[in-house]
Amino acid sequence: AEDAVWAAPVDLFQTGKPPARWVQVTNGASLWLGKLNPLPDAGTIVFAATRVTAPSDREAVIQVGSETVGWTWLDNKLLASKDFGLPPGSKPFVGRVLVNGEVVYDSRSGAKEGLKPLDSAQGRPVRLRKGTNTMLVQCRANGGTPENLANIFVLFRDAGNGKRLDDLVYDVEQR
Repeated sequence: AEDAVWAAPVDLFQTGKPPARWVQVTNGASLWLGKLNPLPDAGTIVFAATRVTAPSDREAVIQVGSETVGWTWLDNKLLASKDFGLPPGSKPFVGRVLVNGEVVYDSRSGAKEGLKPLDSAQGRPVRLRKGTNTMLVQCRANGGTPENLANIFVLFRDAGNGKRLDDLVYDVEQR
């Protein structure tokens, strides 16, 4: 079933090492899916996860962006294009984001109402708790084979005033 292939690993971050077939990569706040080796086949669903440490409990909203050398998307809107056009067959981020096991962003065509990407001022609230939170990003590889995925970035914004939260720490090892 379509939902079964999107199922998140139940023991994500419960063990001292990543789940089978996962590779630890350190890149700052972006998920460099374009650097995967080997590149995923079209239709493959790629999972990437990190811990997000927050200094206090808070409500936030997220924006999801994707970027390659030639273009940048944010919430399914084209922000910039180096060559003033889109590469053939290019699509924005198709996938979903889970925070602490709850789906908070879903850009798949069959997403339930309320989970679709919305304007940052109206986005679905993300509940961040003080200390460690788990973020899982799932992305479907679209286009040809093999797929050169865009790098994904997730922006957390204050749910009240929309300002970017710049005091979060992304760290899979809890250092």
